[in-house]
Amino acid sequence: SLVNTHFQENAFTRTPITIGHRGNPGVAPENTIESFQAAYDNGGDVFELDVECTSDGVIVVLHDGTLTRTTTYTGSTSIRKMTWAEAKKYYVLDKNGNSTGKPIPTLKEVLDWAKGKDIKLFVEFKDNSTTCVKGTMNDILDRGMSQQVDIISFDTTALKLAREVIPGISTGYLNGNDVTGSTYSLALKLFEARITPAQREWSTVNCGSYSNQVTNLAVQVATDRGMTMWPWTYAYSNTSAAFFDCPDGITTDNMEVMKDMVKTVHAKDFAMIPGQTYNGGALTSETYGNTLTAVPANSTIASVIAGDSVKVENGKLVAV
Repeated sequence: SLVNTHFQENAFTRTPITIGHRGNPGVAPENTIESFQAAYDNGGDVFELDVECTSDGVIVVLHDGTLTRTTTYTGSTSIRKMTWAEAKKYYVLDKNGNSTGKPIPTLKEVLDWAKGKDIKLFVEFKDNSTTCVKGTMNDILDRGMSQQVDIISFDTTALKLAREVIPGISTGYLNGNDVTGSTYSLALKLFEARITPAQREWSTVNCGSYSNQVTNLAVQVATDRGMTMWPWTYAYSNTSAAFFDCPDGITTDNMEVMKDMVKTVHAKDFAMIPGQTYNGGALTSETYGNTLTAVPANSTIASVIAGDSVKVENGKLVAV
């Protein structure tokens, strides 16, 4: 009844975690430290990255199986058939297709950059081989970062192997199948296919958001069963819709659009005598980009804290 009585229409009762897909590729080249720094500056809570493995066992941060699309390399040789010495000769391209003068980063470099920051990393295996999985987990283990990293994969065998190296590490099962459903019962039926593999691997549910495959109804089905849902990847134009779906986490290429959005409101104790009007000072909003702003006294936020001792009168909070 509190929600129905006091909350404004479309008020959010869940604060989604924001996840920078390959960092912040809307601002800087994907899967680079510059991209992760941009996502960090724009208020990202988590950064997703992809790992591959060179022929000599170096874990690198790369989405594709080759360097062709994202670097100055013009051939077609798989990264898995290149040594690290060979791979680092080629430089990442900027948004205009020009060389940045920097090779793709190794996982060790990204972990060293992230360690100690108030962020988490979602590390996705593009190479699900034992060499890549164990190498990745050992890089994480060597830095004592098992609480700062989650492992995600479409391959449940890779998730299982990751947990063997670091027991208890958080894992997410990626599955792109439709979970929409036009009714609660249908959404549940579609969701059933996700529950078994996710629970078997002690994983969260990470599903594709494309083609409107995630809805508020699908999120409700998951929430009612005590499971979290982390859809990927929302396009720039669909970011607002993502918040209304109310998932636990929102993965986006465009973290820059989140920066000025209010993430939470902080309150401190204050006193009012009967008849007195609240004039502000007790509430502070904080954006995803960590900017703090005093909430105006006539803000609609006042209706959230209305109760037996106060009322909202002409948009203002008044003591009764």
